Amino acid sequence: MASQTDSAGAFQVPPEVARHPTWLRLEDQLRYYSRTCGNYRRRYQFAKVLQILLGAAIPVLAVSGLPDPDFKRLSALFGASIAALEGLIQLFQWHALWLQYRDTSEQLKREKWLMLAGAEPYTGGPTSATLTLLAARIEALMSTEHDAWVGTLKQAAAPAPVAAPVTALVAASAPTIGPTLTLAPTPSPAQTPALAPAAKG
Repeated sequence: MASQTDSAGAFQVPPEVARHPTWLRLEDQLRYYSRTCGNYRRRYQFAKVLQILLGAAIPVLAVSGLPDPDFKRLSALFGASIAALEGLIQLFQWHALWLQYRDTSEQLKREKWLMLAGAEPYTGGPTSATLTLLAARIEALMSTEHDAWVGTLKQAAAPAPVAAPVTALVAASAPTIGPTLTLAPTPSPAQTPALAPAAKG
């Protein structure tokens, strides 16, 4: 049977398999997940490296002899940039999506190699039956990944918990000065003992 080199160059894929809709779908999704997880990885790592550099620059500015107003302005700018970058990371979930897409890509590669090797559950290699099974398994993988992607975006869009009022926090953290005065409860009339009458002289 005539064959052609697989995209990875490691196996010979028969032409009828390479043209099969399931195989075309698998190759397309492998390229998509590999490319997208690389994009997320680069964005996340760029933002984190920039945060590290900006954070390391602040103490350097402190000993650089800059005039006080300039130092304050630059420190505020660098600090705000660090906070903004962290906000972007949390908003777009670059780290979580990088790991999620990478995991899906590796699982799809595993199914591909099992098929080409004729290993379980694709005993006998690419046939009509095993290609049908491959289609079901890769669609199940991508459906699970899609559900996880939606969950990740919902988590990122969830509102942050409402902080306690500043006055309540100050009151709770304020130290107690001097002795604490505890007022006893006022007894009810039924609980007040009757006074004995004064003796007459």
